[in-house]
Amino acid sequence: MDPILNNVAAGAYQLIITDNNGCVYETQYTLQSSDEYLFDLGSDLNLCLNDITTVEGPVGANLIYYWQDGSDNSDFVIDPVQWGVGSHLLNLSVVTTSGCFGTDQLNFVVNDCVNVEESSISKLLIYPNPGSTAAFTLSNQHGAAARCEVWDMTGRLIHQENLNPAVEVIELPSVGFGTYKILLFNESGLTLAIKSWIYIN
Repeated sequence: MDPILNNVAAGAYQLIITDNNGCVYETQYTLQSSDEYLFDLGSDLNLCLNDITTVEGPVGANLIYYWQDGSDNSDFVIDPVQWGVGSHLLNLSVVTTSGCFGTDQLNFVVNDCVNVEESSISKLLIYPNPGSTAAFTLSNQHGAAARCEVWDMTGRLIHQENLNPAVEVIELPSVGFGTYKILLFNESGLTLAIKSWIYIN
């Protein structure tokens, strides 16, 4: 006998167990019903306009999906251009074939990583600028910045890395000469600074 019973309805059950010696044991067990189906869409997202991203719903053969736009796929594709720059909320409701219901929300922020105005925080510098090598030094004296992203002027992410306090040297992959956007984020994913960096020959 398989000790695992699937698709059993909630209610009170009388369990009768007979061991190999013929001894019989009886007990009662009440199976509680949970009307809530729990799942998690994941951590909040911080996207640029060209960051087309797929959000996966929970996996299961007996799940019915209801995304906020009415679609019923197991995943949802976020096209930041369609949502626009700003903060957004993505909702998913799920119903199981047994009638349990669950819902979750995903927060995401869309940034214009190319055409945005430059901003900075006190005592946070990028040098040399312009630079003659594919590297620059980030002065992060207060340790406020936790992550750095480098974007080219077509809106393509070419490099990202986590940062340590104090001074950090950022070495880029093979890149051509031109102007790049340097984005700095804190641990919560909020944008702290956006700077233009010029790579010259």
